[in-house]
Amino acid sequence: MVLRWFISWILASNHLVEITVESDSEVTVKCSEGSVCEAQLENIIQDCKDFLSSLPNVTVKSIRRSKNAAAHELVSVARNLAAKSWAGCVPDPVAKIVCTESSAYR
Repeated sequence: MVLRWFISWILASNHLVEITVESDSEVTVKCSEGSVCEAQLENIIQDCKDFLSSLPNVTVKSIRRSKNAAAHELVSVARNLAAKSWAGCVPDPVAKIVCTESSAYR
């Protein structure tokens, strides 16, 4: 599950800034907030809850799938580059989407 991987990456990276994780999986977000979830997800969700309890600067929120273009572009770039993360700068196609989406929040 991507949420678990990302939260564990944040924990290992010692990020101290405020981070908002956006997910288009409403079920996953609700489970991480305490809703009852499917049995096969329980261990993964419990890991997420445990990680999040030690990361007060990280919040997880649900967004519409149609508003998650940046994540889908990141997956596409990752497949082409065989990389899961980037340090320093966001790949150009994704940066354009992020800038467009973030200006919509202003």
